[in-house]
Amino acid sequence: MPFTRRATKCTSCFFRRFKFSKTVELRSAKPDPAIAPTTPYTPTGDISDKPTFIDSTADSAADSFRLAAIGSLLDGRYSVRDVRGGPGKSGMGIVYIVDGEDCVYAAKTFQHHFARNLPLVQRFLREARTWMLTGFHPNIVHAYFIDIINAVPYLFMQYVEGDEKGRLSLADYLRDGPVPMEQALDWAIQCCEGMAHATLSVPGLVHRDLKPENLLIMRDGTIKITDFGLVRCRSIEGLESLIDIAAVSRPNLTQVGSAFGTPAYMAPEQFIAADDVNETADIYAFGCVMYETISGRRVFVVRPDSAMHPMMQLRHMHESQEPIPLRELVRDCPQDIDRIVMRCLEKHPNDRWQSFEELHTQLSFVQQKVLKSSHLTFDYAEPTADQVGRQLRSLTLLDGYHRAVRLQNLRDNHDTSPYAFHLALASYFRSAGELDEERRQLEKAVAARNLREGHEAGRRLAELYLQDGEFRKAEAVLDSFLIDDPGSIERLLEPAVGVRIVRQDFAEAQQLLDAQPSSLRVGLLRAALVRAQGHCAEAAQIWRTQVGKILEHIAYKLTEISPDDRVGWEFENDQDTLRKVLTQLAPQCDTRPLDSAVHAVWPELDAYPDFSADMAWLSNALGELSTNEDVINSGEAERIAHCAKLLGYPDRLPRHLTRDEQWFWTSEASDTRDI
Repeated sequence: MPFTRRATKCTSCFFRRFKFSKTVELRSAKPDPAIAPTTPYTPTGDISDKPTFIDSTADSAADSFRLAAIGSLLDGRYSVRDVRGGPGKSGMGIVYIVDGEDCVYAAKTFQHHFARNLPLVQRFLREARTWMLTGFHPNIVHAYFIDIINAVPYLFMQYVEGDEKGRLSLADYLRDGPVPMEQALDWAIQCCEGMAHATLSVPGLVHRDLKPENLLIMRDGTIKITDFGLVRCRSIEGLESLIDIAAVSRPNLTQVGSAFGTPAYMAPEQFIAADDVNETADIYAFGCVMYETISGRRVFVVRPDSAMHPMMQLRHMHESQEPIPLRELVRDCPQDIDRIVMRCLEKHPNDRWQSFEELHTQLSFVQQKVLKSSHLTFDYAEPTADQVGRQLRSLTLLDGYHRAVRLQNLRDNHDTSPYAFHLALASYFRSAGELDEERRQLEKAVAARNLREGHEAGRRLAELYLQDGEFRKAEAVLDSFLIDDPGSIERLLEPAVGVRIVRQDFAEAQQLLDAQPSSLRVGLLRAALVRAQGHCAEAAQIWRTQVGKILEHIAYKLTEISPDDRVGWEFENDQDTLRKVLTQLAPQCDTRPLDSAVHAVWPELDAYPDFSADMAWLSNALGELSTNEDVINSGEAERIAHCAKLLGYPDRLPRHLTRDEQWFWTSEASDTRDI
């Protein structure tokens, strides 16, 4: 029986807190790329991947995809109403309008071919995190929750429907010309309220892409700020390479946002150091939007006949050209509004209004004292406890996803299915103690499996179902694997035996175990089986045999230790614990070689002999044996129970089997403080 230093991945089994798994190498420096989890990926056939197979960016191709997607299911439960964006329609994003169980959602994600671009993926995760941290405000599009579908993150947001004329954003209204003064002012005040809330909720927040397209307007007149994709984004490439120059040069179209903003609405300093701007850059963009809303024209317009590059024209204008005063374009514009807007457009950040709260105060005064109107108020429903809870759970999910996607060995192989990615997330949530989310990720992994992979997730999920008393679900998971591959039962042995014990098919369970080679894993399963049949004495004998074999192996390893050898342990003082246990159970063992050894504690287990696995399995065998009070005398029971307690029963074996995952997900290697 091998007792080499190994690691395992498993979860709690249904009986007696056992944990089992097929073993894998503890800490491989270079993971096998054939089995390494991947970065976000969606397999062919799922609707969220269809845009990535459209090579042409022509409208006809995008429209064909949209029509094909409508009516299909996202994640098997969200019916797609419509699709916004995608190749030829937007930058990196795509939005599915879907029917959920309780309402209609706008589910935002990124296009598949951006999965290899880690900075852009992190930008999407930063957007989702920031958006949810803003909570629920009437002037911000609500970000309800995150879900990971086929290894791709989806941000489920509030769906804002256009009006009877098809107008959805302020940009749609501006196509018909300037907005009446009172309406423009009311929308401006609402925008200030939303931005003030966002900056208070997330200190240091800078939207960096305020523009008419990102100000949605509900049918009742409520402004909704959307698209937090550029919040505090780090510079990753040159400015010009990230701006859609074709869009900039088309004067009749609104420029699409880049990683640095939309040039028509960018503050002068945003062209120079986009990652260092503060709230006053958003106030400059707000001034550009308000100027355009009242006058019907942008602050600066690119000259199509100029020899200068369009983007450079806009940069030069924002940096050095004074805008035409608003009152010269709109004769009936009150002087106070002209003063407020033009101060927003000051070249130097210190000369502008310094916060949206300050700007809100100024605009409200003008609305009440100059225009003699009042701010429209609406009845808003408070978020439910379930909505708040889903947001909080989503932040944990987002953290796990971000940890996974950062790791190189989860990004290298983009040709595998999302199975490994969801399995990795399940392991993260187990390490974080988020057992409900672990279960959800295992369910997603099983759904995404193929014939080559999936057994680990299937075993773990079936064990969770058994542990929770959901026998039929466990049986259904096992059947789904065995129908495809009857020979895979060895890889699903723990739940397969567990299901048969629950339904009292003892003979069939015995046949399964008889077909397996002898091992600690099979021995403990066999003991559980005979105990379930009421044969306590036979179960105790199996555990006694296990204990004897482990002690023999420990004694042999002690003889292999030479002076100054490195010896591996799981915890500090394990060598003292082992001495105490051997004194009780195997006093003939000579532990003196440990006195001259160099002791290494996990995770620095590059040493042999390594006693960590021996002590973990010994703790479990002793702990189970100590419960058989009917078949061992009280003195023996007390001695065995004492040794099991010294070894940390019942937690030591489960912790040992998952220790590498715990270290992997909580070490500095997977730190996410830069998100």
